[in-house]
Amino acid sequence: MRKLLFITAAILIVLLNSCTQNSEPKAKYVFLFIGDGMGVNQVYATEIYKANLQNADRNVPLALSQLPVQSYATTYSANSFIT
Repeated sequence: MRKLLFITAAILIVLLNSCTQNSEPKAKYVFLFIGDGMGVNQVYATEIYKANLQNADRNVPLALSQLPVQSYATTYSANSFIT
């Protein structure tokens, strides 16, 4: 778990350094949301539930679903079926 967090932080640092080479202003804050144990199915079910509460005809996207950058990760255990 620490390795994954370290790798993610390293990637964010590299991305932020590459973004600062442009003439755009630097980001004042960067937020990293980690939905541990939350997958696509849980997000989709929540959107359906939210649509049902609002009596909408189609899914109502969550604010989380509309973030400009998203990523997914899959982990595997080296010596067990369960991570």
